[in-house]
Amino acid sequence: MNAMTKSAWDTGTYELLVSNDPAGQKGDLMVVVFARPADPDDDVANEDAPVLAHIDVMNEEYDWNIQDYHLGLRSIGERGMLTPENVPGIYGDRLGLRILLALYQGAERDFNGTDMDDIPWRTPSSEAFVIMERTHAVMEVVKERLGI
Repeated sequence: MNAMTKSAWDTGTYELLVSNDPAGQKGDLMVVVFARPADPDDDVANEDAPVLAHIDVMNEEYDWNIQDYHLGLRSIGERGMLTPENVPGIYGDRLGLRILLALYQGAERDFNGTDMDDIPWRTPSSEAFVIMERTHAVMEVVKERLGI
């Protein structure tokens, strides 16, 4: 990629989907982290967003009363609506830790330039390391609170 070519994908900020798991029991959730288009109006990139991480969470694994407004698609990361620091306050410590793990895995895959199946999809992005560090730091604080 030459200096004049801009990537179609953002780095350090991703799309987070927290949704009821259609294959699971009542209350089970799926947490999915997608690549985020650099241009929100880029419908092609938006439709083609690689999945960077996917975690299934059974309802007994979290301690938060999920409301409909907690579900859905949100930006997460460096410039996201959600940052690693505010995830536990919104989703509780146990579910927040699972969401942070998905964010960390997604950023790590972005750093390596692969999707969740380890298939290359972009040039590796060293810029993703910053969100990996921030996410890891918050995970350590949450794990300490949980006694893990």
